[in-house]
Amino acid sequence: MFQRSPAIILLSVAISFAAALTSFAQVEAAECSEICQAYLSCVEQSYPGHSTEAQKKTIQEGCIGSCQKSTDAANQCYRQSDGTAGKVASCNEFSACILNVN
Repeated sequence: MFQRSPAIILLSVAISFAAALTSFAQVEAAECSEICQAYLSCVEQSYPGHSTEAQKKTIQEGCIGSCQKSTDAANQCYRQSDGTAGKVASCNEFSACILNVN
């Protein structure tokens, strides 16, 4: 019967663990477009009807640029505010955090 050496078993476990961490990180991190959609929704909620389409585009572009420079910090704000599907539980908390990312 074939027996595996302990080194091969450890290597297999390490590779499996690394793959699991990689896929977990991909699931956990939100895209900047999702984070910025939440921010834009918060702006619209705070100031309903005050933003033109041009202003919304400018806000979205500025947010994307900042998010791409500080993706980890933006993700932290989004997760701390229970962000999912472009929405957050607390706009006040999220907006304050995301504005400090710059």
